[in-house]
Amino acid sequence: MVEQCQEQEQELMKESHHWRDELRHITCLTQIKADEKEQKSHELIIAEQRYSRAKEELKGKGLIILDHKKLTQEAQARLNVFAKLYDVIKAERSKCVNLIQVATQRSSEMREEWEILENDIEIMRNSVISKDKQLQKSRMKRVHSEYIRDSLKKDISKTLHTLHEMEERRSEQNLNISKLTNMINFNEESLLQLRKSYDNAVQSRNDRGVQLLERENEICILYERVNVQEGLIQEADMAIQGMEEEMGLLKMLIAKEKREIELSRKLLPSKRALEEEITTLQIQVSECKDRRLSLEKAVEDQQNRVRKLEGKDPSPEQLVKKIEKLEKSLAEQEEQLLEKELVYDQVTLLSQRIRDKAEGSRKDTLFLAKKSQLEDTTKKLMAAVSELSMEQAKAMTLQQEVKDKELLLDSCQQRLEQGLTPSEEMEQAWKRTVKLEQQQQAEQQEKTARAEEEEKNKLPNGGTTTAEARPNAYIPGEDPLPIPRPYGALAPFKPTEPGSNIRHIRKPQPKPIEI
Repeated sequence: MVEQCQEQEQELMKESHHWRDELRHITCLTQIKADEKEQKSHELIIAEQRYSRAKEELKGKGLIILDHKKLTQEAQARLNVFAKLYDVIKAERSKCVNLIQVATQRSSEMREEWEILENDIEIMRNSVISKDKQLQKSRMKRVHSEYIRDSLKKDISKTLHTLHEMEERRSEQNLNISKLTNMINFNEESLLQLRKSYDNAVQSRNDRGVQLLERENEICILYERVNVQEGLIQEADMAIQGMEEEMGLLKMLIAKEKREIELSRKLLPSKRALEEEITTLQIQVSECKDRRLSLEKAVEDQQNRVRKLEGKDPSPEQLVKKIEKLEKSLAEQEEQLLEKELVYDQVTLLSQRIRDKAEGSRKDTLFLAKKSQLEDTTKKLMAAVSELSMEQAKAMTLQQEVKDKELLLDSCQQRLEQGLTPSEEMEQAWKRTVKLEQQQQAEQQEKTARAEEEEKNKLPNGGTTTAEARPNAYIPGEDPLPIPRPYGALAPFKPTEPGSNIRHIRKPQPKPIEI
C-alpha cells in the first residue's frame, strides 16, 4: 500500500510539474500576443498616415498634370513654328550644296590644269638639264680626247726616246759582249794553264803521298821502338823515384835526429854558464838598487806624480819555459821547410819529364801541319776550278740575254714599221696608265662636286645642313614684273614625304552629299 501511495505521489508530482510547464508556456504566449497586438495597432496608425499623405499627393499630381498639359500645348505651337523654319533652312541648304558641288568641280578642274602645267614645266626642266648634261659630256669627251691625243704624242716621243736608249744599250751590250768574249778566251787560256799546273800538282802530290806512306811506315816502326824504350825508361824512372823518395825520407829522419840531439844538448844544464849568469844578475840587482835609491832621492819632492806600473815581472823559470817553447816552434818550422824542399825537388823532376815529352810531340805537330797544308792547297785548287765554272755559266747566261734583247728590239722595230705598238706588254701598260688617269680624273671631279655641294650646304652662321632650302618669298601672278615678295611670318610649310606605311592606307572616298 505504501508503495502504491508513493507511486501515486510521484505521478501527482509529475502531473503538477507538467501543468506548471504548460502554465508557463501559456503565459509566454499571452505576452507574445499582447506584443503583436501593440505592433498591429502601431502599423494601423502608420497605414492611416500613409493613406492621408497619398490623398494629398494625388491632389498635387493632378495640379501638375494640368500644368504639363498647358506646357505641351505651348511646345506644340513652338514645334509648328520650328517646322516652318526647318523647311526654309532645308531649301537654303540644298542651294548651298549645289554651289559647293559646282565649286569643288571647278577646283578639281583647276587642280588638274595646274598639275598639267607643272608636268610640262618639269618636262621642260628635265629636257634642259639633260641637254646641259649632254653638252657637258660632249665637252668632257672633247677635253678627254685632247688629253688622250697629247698623252699619245708624249708616249710616242717616249717610245722613240726609249728606242734610242735601247739602241745605245744594244751598242753598249755589244761592246760588253766583245769584252766578255775576250775575258772568256783569256779565262779559258788561264784555265788550261791551271789544268796543266793542277795535273803537275796532282802528280807531285801522288809522288809525295807515296813517299809519305813510306815515311809513315818507317815512323811507325820508330814509334814502336820509342814506345818500348819509353816503357823501360818509365820503369827505371819509377824505380829511381822510389829510391829518391826513400832517400828523402831517410834524410828527413837524419835531420830530425840531429835536431833532437841539438835540442837535448841545449837543454843540458851548464854549471859555468849558470854561475856566470848568477854573478851578472847579482851585479845587475845591485845596480838596480843603487839606481832605485838615486831615483827615490830625485823624486822626493814629486811623490804625488809617481805612477806605479801594473803587472809582475816574469821569474827566471818562466823565461826558461818561454825560450823552450820558442825553440820547439823553430824546430817545427825547420821540419816544414825541409818537407817543402823535398816537394820542390819532386815537382822539378816531373816538370823535366813533361818538358821532354813536349819536345817529342812537337815533331809530330810539325808533320801534321805539313799534311794540313797539302790538304788546304788541294781545296784551294778545287775552289778555283768551281769559281771558273761559275764564271763560264754567267757568261753563257749573259750571251743568252743579249740575244733575247736583240730579238725583242727587232720585233719592236718591225711592229713600229707596220704601224702597231712596239709590243703587247707596252700596249697593256699604256692602257693601264690611261685607266689610272681616268680614275684620277673621276676622283677629282667627285671631289670638286662634293666641295660645291658642301659650299651650298653651308649656313650663314658657319654650320652645315643637308636640308632643302625653305622658300621665303613668292612671285605674285597679278604683278606684271616677276619680282619675288617675302612671305613674312605666314610662310608655307613643306609637308613630309609619305612613308612606306602609306601603302596600307586607302584613299578616302568622298560620300555624296544628300539634300
